[in-house]
Amino acid sequence: MMESKFDKGPQRFGSGAVKWDILEDKDILPLWIADMDFYSPAPVRQRMVELAEHGTYGYNMTPSGYLDAVVNWEKNRHGIAIEKEWLMYSCGVVAGISWILLSLTQPGDAVLIQTPVYNPFHDVVKNNGRVLVDSSLVNRQGSYTIDFADFEEKVKTQKVKAFILCNPHNPVGRCWSREELAKLYHICRENGVLIISDEIHQDLIRGGFSHTPMAAVAEDAAQYVITLSAPSKTFNVPGLHHSYLFTANEDYRKEIQEKIIAPLHIGGTQMGYEACMVAYNQCGDWLDELNAYLDQNAAFVRDFLAAELPQVVVTPIEATYLMWLDFAALGLRGEELTKTVASAKLKLGEGYVYADYADSFQRVNIGCPRAMLEEAMHRLVKVMK
Repeated sequence: MMESKFDKGPQRFGSGAVKWDILEDKDILPLWIADMDFYSPAPVRQRMVELAEHGTYGYNMTPSGYLDAVVNWEKNRHGIAIEKEWLMYSCGVVAGISWILLSLTQPGDAVLIQTPVYNPFHDVVKNNGRVLVDSSLVNRQGSYTIDFADFEEKVKTQKVKAFILCNPHNPVGRCWSREELAKLYHICRENGVLIISDEIHQDLIRGGFSHTPMAAVAEDAAQYVITLSAPSKTFNVPGLHHSYLFTANEDYRKEIQEKIIAPLHIGGTQMGYEACMVAYNQCGDWLDELNAYLDQNAAFVRDFLAAELPQVVVTPIEATYLMWLDFAALGLRGEELTKTVASAKLKLGEGYVYADYADSFQRVNIGCPRAMLEEAMHRLVKVMK
């Protein structure tokens, strides 16, 4: 592999990074939480320095050009035409989902998710007093599909009011096809189910695949889908707490504004707005290089484990920088699996946090320099053998 700008990352241990410093041991390689060990793009870093050196950090307005940057990014990268008035700020995607549930559903309403799925989905439903309904994905020899019959049955019998979609899916790495999304959409429309689509990984698509926004699968979809996204995963700026949501439905926007944003006086930070705007306007080439590097990292993990530890089932990765590995054939599950991984001086993502039944899985963050990933895989193979 030719030398890449992504081969060298910052020293993060001791910087206050959750990914590293929560471990209190600099010898542990952390490939768990979903942020990358790469420098953010140079134009973003430069703009942050300029803002910091200005020396005043008062109340800020939404920068001129910010809305255009998001509209153009969604159109040029994902082929969806949205209007500026559809956009609303959120301090994070999970926070935005919470705002939507509080604004557009009632306590006791049923909300459906598809496990194994990003664990805050579980929490945001239960912690807001809604009833969690699960239509589990189907795992066929390491490849995940949707059980549409189960999905529709749960929607009808459980009187589901809202569906939280992970598109692309974390942790199983599916990049849902237009056909799959359209089937989900029509089931929800026929049964009056609000669709909340988390598309934070929309830019992180593996080679040969393409992202389809849920709000683009039907002519009227933008009226019945609320989409959430952010530059945070894409450009490694999650600590700036900047995301956005959009929908063509004026009534939805009005409810969220009146019930959440206005009473709490919620607004974004200047650095968050500016980082998003600079990234979307100037860093498309950086993203293309990143995705190519992540493709190579994914291929390395797949091929290395196939050769050295073939008992581990590597789920095909179509999107994200998160790989989903099944250790069931090694007879390892739950705490025993976690302890075995820890004995290799590794920290991966425990599968059981995404679904109780996924306790033989570990989620691996490949968003790191190749040398770090190679060392992690060698450690993993050594302890498993």
